[in-house]
Amino acid sequence: MIDWRRFCVSPEASLIDALLAIDRGALGFALVVHHGTLVGLATDGDIRRALIRGVTTSAPIRLAMNEQPVVGRASERPAQWRRKLHERRIRHLPIVDETGQLLRVVNTGNCSQPRDNWAVVMAGGLGSRLRPITEHVPKPMIEIGGTPILETILRTLTSCGITRVFFAVNYRADMIVDYFGDGDRWDAHIEYLREPKRMGTAGALSLLPQIPEAPLLVMNGDILTGLDHGELLDAHSGSGAAATVCVREHATQIPYGVVDANGADLLAITEKPVVTHLTSAGVYALSVETLRDLPAGGRLDMPALVQTLVEHGRRVRVHRIDEYWIDVGRIDDLERARRELGKPGDE
Repeated sequence: MIDWRRFCVSPEASLIDALLAIDRGALGFALVVHHGTLVGLATDGDIRRALIRGVTTSAPIRLAMNEQPVVGRASERPAQWRRKLHERRIRHLPIVDETGQLLRVVNTGNCSQPRDNWAVVMAGGLGSRLRPITEHVPKPMIEIGGTPILETILRTLTSCGITRVFFAVNYRADMIVDYFGDGDRWDAHIEYLREPKRMGTAGALSLLPQIPEAPLLVMNGDILTGLDHGELLDAHSGSGAAATVCVREHATQIPYGVVDANGADLLAITEKPVVTHLTSAGVYALSVETLRDLPAGGRLDMPALVQTLVEHGRRVRVHRIDEYWIDVGRIDDLERARRELGKPGDE
């Protein structure tokens, strides 16, 4: 999936700033966004014509942008998005909701070819760290920008061709089932893995009606990311690995001077160094063979499954997520997501 946030500018950004966004590549235009709402697009041609009219390079891009760009609607089916791409002979199409909020950018490659891969989204947790919000609504149904987190995840999956999706549910499961139904509104086929008890981030996989014929995507129901899930699955399939774990680089600054010593002799001292680690991003791809070997019925967390695979000599690869990623698991994370992805009035 395209990390479209890299190509966004505000209406008051200068023509030069818009050119820099365009120059980052991929889209061929800058997305002009105000409080999450798409208000226009700006291409090289738009800026060139503005300069010919006498607009200066320091002027705001709103003076040069196209205020009525071609967009796809979230309520439309992917087939309609593909038709617009074809009929307008454009490579990328912004997708907005009914209020004009920008949700994603699609192209013919990520809104067309159906995939054989299934996805399981873990949506059964209590969301204890988000209380009191989760006392009345399950965490995946919390809204950001007017859309439940789980719906944003679903749209991300369908946009890359994953249409058979399983929601593993437990806490307040009926709210999720009532909202999504069979998934037809999203051109998806949704089924529900009803956990009789909380089974962990991998235990619910034993509830699948059958073993899929292609690698399975598994992700937590509180992850918002610009990751291209199709690219992840293709890389996993080509590797022959038993599992692929998506990772993020996390940096921690030690607030003291760190001393390297040999006995009583100081060798070096580094003031407040930054230490980086790879951390699990809550998104996985599992091979068919791994799924066949899963124990049935018990509790199993994904880290334990991955560690078992490693201990048994099975290959587990990592896939770095350099795109946008946020785990909406705590109040401060939710507030951050609403600032960055939401719209005014989100609470």
